[in-house]
Amino acid sequence: MPTMGSLFDGIGGFPLAAIHNGITPLWASEIEPFPIEVTRLRFPDMLHVGDITKLNGADLPPVDIITGGSQRGGGQSWSCRGSVRPVYGADQNCKRNEGCR
Repeated sequence: MPTMGSLFDGIGGFPLAAIHNGITPLWASEIEPFPIEVTRLRFPDMLHVGDITKLNGADLPPVDIITGGSQRGGGQSWSCRGSVRPVYGADQNCKRNEGCR
């Protein structure tokens, strides 16, 4: 059975789709407490690995598929709305680079 890791996981949309298509979600990266709480209830066996900016891919369980949700507003980098203050500071404003790393 194929396996999956989810970056910017949110409330687990990709893991939910995965299990309905024969894919096992192994881990998720998310920093917001409420979405983590939701996915812990929905996917009790899925490992939560925390902040993507602090991850080392070599330390993660290998997966066949890596997904990544786009960032919501509020200054997060995939949502470039006007002059919103960046969440992680100017030097780390582009989280999509972390997803590629």
